[in-house]
Amino acid sequence: MIPLLSIGQENIKTIQLFNPQSNDHTPVISMNEYLIFSFDDLEANYKRYEYQIVRYDRFWNESDIFQSEYLDGYQKNYIRDYRNSFNTRVPYVHYEVQIPNRDFNFKLSGNYAIQLLAPNSSRVILEKRFSVYEDLVAVGVNVDRINNLANKNQQVAVQVASMNQFDLTQNQQESMLVILKNNNWQQSLTLDQPVFAQPFQFSYNQLDNVFEGGVEFQWFDTKNIEIASLTTERIIRDDTYKTVLYPNEFNLDETYVDRPDVNGNFYVRSSSIPDPNRAASEADYTEVYFALANYEPEENEEICVYGAFTNFECTPESTLTYVPETQLWETNMLLKQGYYNYSFAVKDKYTDKVDYSKITGSYWQTENEYSALMYYRPWGKRYDLLIGYGEGYSRPSQR
Repeated sequence: MIPLLSIGQENIKTIQLFNPQSNDHTPVISMNEYLIFSFDDLEANYKRYEYQIVRYDRFWNESDIFQSEYLDGYQKNYIRDYRNSFNTRVPYVHYEVQIPNRDFNFKLSGNYAIQLLAPNSSRVILEKRFSVYEDLVAVGVNVDRINNLANKNQQVAVQVASMNQFDLTQNQQESMLVILKNNNWQQSLTLDQPVFAQPFQFSYNQLDNVFEGGVEFQWFDTKNIEIASLTTERIIRDDTYKTVLYPNEFNLDETYVDRPDVNGNFYVRSSSIPDPNRAASEADYTEVYFALANYEPEENEEICVYGAFTNFECTPESTLTYVPETQLWETNMLLKQGYYNYSFAVKDKYTDKVDYSKITGSYWQTENEYSALMYYRPWGKRYDLLIGYGEGYSRPSQR
């Protein structure tokens, strides 16, 4: 099972689990770091929202251990930090909470989620999942191009080295390594056993640790919604702003294009409000119109636009429909001002499998971030720990 974002209400927008340490949406922190969970309610009336913290095992199944074993403090509490939008055409209330905070802390590393509950109810209306790691092992990630001119894939090798004399082989059968591409759990590999094992070192250099290189993400910039950016065809000023992007052309015969990107992330920003903290409640919303030309999907296919702003998922809102008048595949999404990465994917309507390269193509030169999470269940325990975390890039000088 992979971590998914589930949304229960259309009035909830701009859901973020932001990592201030990495300045992006990396959903992994150490035991002494924190995340910022935030969202906007477009109904624009204050509501007493509650959140709760839940724990999962390494397979993202609900954990059966007691709350007192993994949390120090309260599992459930109200979100106290909220602000009404100011000087915006689309009114909203912005809510945010730091995790962990003064009301709770983590006792154990591992997989967790923050769930938002409907006001005056125990019903979960959305969930964002994240992981907390401890430094028991060092995790090194190396990315190589496969030595084949016709191959457009990238190969990932991971070395796990124990620190403080932690014996990895004490319960080797209950260890697991997960490799993620660009923080997208839809593009991940799970490795149960290393190729090479010693008490203080595991090597995961399987030949099939392979990911499609993909392409660099497209981008659009709505920090200034009075002036069209380079990728914006026009701006329509109505009751709400409308940002019409230039259509993307489907053409798999193109060569690799080295476009700087932020690996699918997005940032809420406004050019008139330099302070990002103020922009959280003073940035406006705009309807963003996406379009794709010259692609003919098969009968079982749906086309969608995706990025961190869709949780790298194909959602009903991000699914494109064909418009005969323009001969384009189109969709529009209400998005907060900022800088966004996006791309197009194809989803099989019957299997829900998503193909991220069928429309855009794939190239070994593409810059990607790969992260590795090392899980381990101590002997005789009922819970999994995340004992190490590492990152690597297809271009080592990237970070």
